[in-house]
Amino acid sequence: MIKETDLAYIAGFVDGEGCVGYQSKRKKYPWITITNTDKAILDWIKDTLGIHSSFYVASPSLLRTKNCYRLRYVGSYAIQVVKLLLPYLKIKRLIAVELSQVVILPHPYNKGRHKALPLSTSYLS
Repeated sequence: MIKETDLAYIAGFVDGEGCVGYQSKRKKYPWITITNTDKAILDWIKDTLGIHSSFYVASPSLLRTKNCYRLRYVGSYAIQVVKLLLPYLKIKRLIAVELSQVVILPHPYNKGRHKALPLSTSYLS
């Protein structure tokens, strides 16, 4: 069980350092990305939530001298995270509410790929 204070802290981190939205190539396919130069905090978030995610490293550039780390949740995993954090989100609350109402269903024509639909949309196979 995750402590409420941890969920509130992670929600604040998402509000300040995160991005919440939909993938442009797939209509209504949700994602959450949290970017920071402190790998330890992103590892802590990943371990605390215990939800499948991807982890990326961006090397330093001319504008940055430190590595930049990115934690990313997509699809149904992003929806799980949103549902956990929703009571504590402030800045990204509106898009999070919209994401929490998305249902991920297998796409009938593409094996292994998924199609996300709003709850109000009917889906017939």
